[in-house]
Amino acid sequence: MLDKLSSKTKLLLLSIILFISLAMALFLPAITTFYIFYPILVLSYLTYLTIKQFSGKTIFLNTLLIILGTIFTLGMPWLLSFILFIHIFPTYLVALTTLIIMTLLPLKKYSIIVKISIFIFISIIVGLNTNLLVLGKSFLGQDRNVNEIFNKKLNVKNKEFIEINTNAKNIPIKYNKFDFLSFGFNEGCMCGYWEFPRINRSNLIPYILGNQGIAFSWTKSYDKKIIIDYHETQRLYSLDIKILQKDKLLSSLTINDYLPFQSIPNIDRKSLNNFDYRLEYLLHHNIWNAILYYSSLGLANNKKVIYDFLKKSININGIRGQSLP
Repeated sequence: MLDKLSSKTKLLLLSIILFISLAMALFLPAITTFYIFYPILVLSYLTYLTIKQFSGKTIFLNTLLIILGTIFTLGMPWLLSFILFIHIFPTYLVALTTLIIMTLLPLKKYSIIVKISIFIFISIIVGLNTNLLVLGKSFLGQDRNVNEIFNKKLNVKNKEFIEINTNAKNIPIKYNKFDFLSFGFNEGCMCGYWEFPRINRSNLIPYILGNQGIAFSWTKSYDKKIIIDYHETQRLYSLDIKILQKDKLLSSLTINDYLPFQSIPNIDRKSLNNFDYRLEYLLHHNIWNAILYYSSLGLANNKKVIYDFLKKSININGIRGQSLP
């Protein structure tokens, strides 16, 4: 059908569809979308049957079967089709945007294979969007930076304590920087909610010291110290671990990396009408980001890095440790 239209008409039509789709996705209340989606889907199907000139009897039987099937299954087709629609909608927007870009390109003389290849290439760029920067830095080795400095080992003897000084007890341990915001549904309460990327945070360093039999204190001052400095700016974070003796730096570990999208403070995950969450969902909940996520390119494990650093930095002399409050 689109092939019969002129390039300008096709571009205008696709642009209008994209604008309406984006406006509905970003601003239409979630409950309104749920109520109107299934009736529109059914009407679209019946309209298709009418255009294809099916008999009135066939259209009536299809209508009756849809209504009775929806009632007898307690609305399951309505619910399941809506959940499927929500999950594929960002991929639909990627495909639609790619079609618009393809319309602007002089591709008439190329074969269908070439056109498909160009479509896939453009859709990957559109789908990954802001993650292209992170992906590019990953390939160049510039996204995750781990820097260790060793001047001297810290010797810890029996009955000695290490002071732990930190501005953030829970630091990111395991995560996938390409993890994305998703949508979940609870049949019990008939409500939807956002599913945020998983970031495993842990109070790791005291746990490692305790397992190694090294006594530590959060509150009392000692000559031997571990200073943990952690900062987040949007998706970027910086973790700096320093080991000191009498304020002299013996060794340090610095980790800089990207985190996946996180929940916004003071905003509940059931706030389905939140603009920031909707925009993030539309940007990254698509097939290309899913492929990138499941490829494990963005997996990071700080636990092993920190454990190895402490093992190399601290020399234990026959301790059977304890911890102070």
